[in-house]
Amino acid sequence: MIQGTWLMQGEDLSVPMEIRKKVFVEEQHVDPAHEQDAFDAQAMHVVMWDVNPKTDEKRPVGTGRIYYGDEGFMMGRICVLPEYRGQRVGDLMTRLMLWKASQFAEQITIHAQTAVKGFYARYGFRQTGEAFMEEGIEHIRMQVKKAEITFPSECGEDCAKRMVEK
Repeated sequence: MIQGTWLMQGEDLSVPMEIRKKVFVEEQHVDPAHEQDAFDAQAMHVVMWDVNPKTDEKRPVGTGRIYYGDEGFMMGRICVLPEYRGQRVGDLMTRLMLWKASQFAEQITIHAQTAVKGFYARYGFRQTGEAFMEEGIEHIRMQVKKAEITFPSECGEDCAKRMVEK
């Protein structure tokens, strides 16, 4: 079972930092000196956990953060461990983050890796700038207004078509 928990200012960030290290530093080769920044201390961090309901053992499997920065409310440092990708962990985490951010923000910005542009577009994010390089990885600036946030159906865009064909 996947669950999400929030860490607020002043709480121990060792768990989200370890996930980010595995994904960004070890897998994507981001410079470890650049992976953390001043926004970490002021951000709300979400941690996604794989929880065994029988034993209550839990393993951290994904993380992301929300903060108020130079471009208003930002979502970022969103990542899921490789062995949990394709299991909707990123979808659940994005929904949690958008819900939380929309409690404060009229608009949310993300600097998304271009490889996952389509993932964020499903939630209403639109590209608002040209591609740029960050840590050797191509990114784009995307934004969504609170009123335009969408939560795609669980079975995807062609859901109705597949239901009719059955």
